[in-house]
Amino acid sequence: MNKNMINKTAFWFVATVATAFALKYVHALSETQDLLMMIKPASKISGWIMQTETSFSHAGFYFPSFDINVSKSFSSFHFFLAAFVIIACTIPFHKLKSHSAVVNFIGALGVAYMLTTAVMVIRIVGLATFIKLDTFAPWLTSYGFLIVTKAILYIGALFITYHVVKRIVLLRFQSKSLMDHYPSF
Repeated sequence: MNKNMINKTAFWFVATVATAFALKYVHALSETQDLLMMIKPASKISGWIMQTETSFSHAGFYFPSFDINVSKSFSSFHFFLAAFVIIACTIPFHKLKSHSAVVNFIGALGVAYMLTTAVMVIRIVGLATFIKLDTFAPWLTSYGFLIVTKAILYIGALFITYHVVKRIVLLRFQSKSLMDHYPSF
């Protein structure tokens, strides 16, 4: 390993962690109305898929047909941070020029945002499905079951994200030597 690779890798790792902490700080100070960029697309897409209307209030987006309220706590923000860190830490910044590294870093934020929106849509539609099935299987809407399904969804999506980004990086740089830098799961 050369000194330039270590310096670039350390810089982008620190930039990733600093960005994650800054975003977490801003999220902690925010209210539901401040997170419209995160929850509005998922709420609108979910409403379209479920063919139901949503209404917005200071408490978030409300689905009256299913009694679901999408608010700050439903924003999947921690998933967004985890996805961003996984994507950003998978990119080999030491092989990129400065401007390309910046674009890839911003792209990591964008991909994490789109992935978070997709995961939120799956959560909302899945919860609505569980609510419909509640009369046949009431355990589907129990707190414990919903936490376990959320954890499975998050871990599965992060696992798939890591492998997809790793494959894209390998194809982009056409080098199997990058495999030494990645843990295998």
